[in-house]
Amino acid sequence: MTDPAMPSDLGSTDRKRRRRPLVSVVIPAFNAAWSLGRTLASVTNQTWPEIEIIVVDDGSTDSTPDLVREHAANDPRIRLVRQPNGGVASARNRGLREARGEYFAPIDSDDLWAADNLEKQVEALEAAGERTAFAFAYSVCIDEFDRPLPSPPRTDAPRIDFEGLLLRNAVSNGSAAVFRSAQVIEAGGYDERLRAAGAQGAEDWKLTLTLVSRYEAVLVPEPLVFYRINPEGMSHAFEAMCRSALTVIEDARGLKQGVPGQAFRDSRSLFLTWMLPRVLKARRWRTALDLGWKAYGLNPAAARLPEVRALARRAAKAIEPRAKAVRPVVRTRPA
Repeated sequence: MTDPAMPSDLGSTDRKRRRRPLVSVVIPAFNAAWSLGRTLASVTNQTWPEIEIIVVDDGSTDSTPDLVREHAANDPRIRLVRQPNGGVASARNRGLREARGEYFAPIDSDDLWAADNLEKQVEALEAAGERTAFAFAYSVCIDEFDRPLPSPPRTDAPRIDFEGLLLRNAVSNGSAAVFRSAQVIEAGGYDERLRAAGAQGAEDWKLTLTLVSRYEAVLVPEPLVFYRINPEGMSHAFEAMCRSALTVIEDARGLKQGVPGQAFRDSRSLFLTWMLPRVLKARRWRTALDLGWKAYGLNPAAARLPEVRALARRAAKAIEPRAKAVRPVVRTRPA
């Protein structure tokens, strides 16, 4: 593949000398046979040539291991690792322990990557230097048929320092980033204690917050990641997601000195307001009241945030009464 950013006068010898560090792609998989084939295809088709693919079967009871073996028979870069069910954080950490690459790239078993995702993210990390712990790209939400879902337009580049990622998790999901393996190991990997506390779901957010409290991040401002919204998946487990995010926000208070307390209160309010339209759409009225109180009653100052106001308008639309169908008037002839 020709790199359009490379000057044309460089010879083939210089191209061969370009650094090609190994990227360890880790795919945690639990009963993922329905989607894993498409995920593996998007990984094996990456334009970055130096990859190993570690699928961690997290105690599946379906045909997930057999599917991985079939793909591995045709692609020696794929390796199957099996363990008793321990949750997504445990599976990612297991993959990290098995990894040999300088870079670590997790992707969930139902998500997809654009073909040049790894190439662009690794090149961004290489250019940024060792003080940059991870790169990430924009994500597009897709449905179970890989079709993009509607999303609000991006109006400006997000902040990607600690306070920026605390207030608005621009990384968005666990499939969007490529990390330097050494920094992830130094940070302790993914926090497996969240699952034990019934608060799993935001382990990836906690890891990125931990890393940007010590290092820097770099954004590749292109939609290279396709994040699947599964109606039965974790992203729709409202209570668990709220517990997880609120736990991560509270834990983040100890990560970096000098961050004002209002930043953590605003982070809590913004996340809960983001959840509110989803909860209302599901007609979870009691949950919605609880979220509203925690978002505004405990932090009235959050109303100043433009994103909170926009999300509140979305929440209001979610409870607008539907127009009643008007029955047609049936006119009968007089007797």
